[in-house]
Amino acid sequence: LLKDKGFHQYEISNYSAIGEFCKHNWKYWDYRPYLGLGPGAHGFNGQIRYANPRNLNAWTSSPGRAQSSEAHNPIIDLFLNIFRITVPIRLDRITEIWDQQSWTEKDRKSRWSALMNSLEKMDRENLGILKKETFQWSLAGLKLLDTQIERLVEATLQPEQ
Repeated sequence: LLKDKGFHQYEISNYSAIGEFCKHNWKYWDYRPYLGLGPGAHGFNGQIRYANPRNLNAWTSSPGRAQSSEAHNPIIDLFLNIFRITVPIRLDRITEIWDQQSWTEKDRKSRWSALMNSLEKMDRENLGILKKETFQWSLAGLKLLDTQIERLVEATLQPEQ
């Protein structure tokens, strides 16, 4: 219905007019740091995810002090963010993120190999389209997105050595 009305699906649960996607939300999907200000806001500084207290009194009594925070997982978080978009995913963006990790070169190469093997298999299964520099979900892949993301996480968390 939205497509028939001229809207474009750029993320699994977001549509917009062509070229009018939410630039604020794009930071989430492209795995960029973002600032969370105010009660209940969430933020990400590139290493740590945090959540501010939801209660106004708690937030005003110690602004800038997160209620909770946790180190990000550059594998799980990457797939839960970047792989939610429906437009072509730049594979070099994954390299940029993974190059910032303190992994050994062997781990980095085995994770990349596991990722590429998984994407090639998804391409053969018509779940996505793998090109030299991008991967894009097909309609069939989007319908099974959570399962496909889980496959990618499992393959790259513990790649075969």
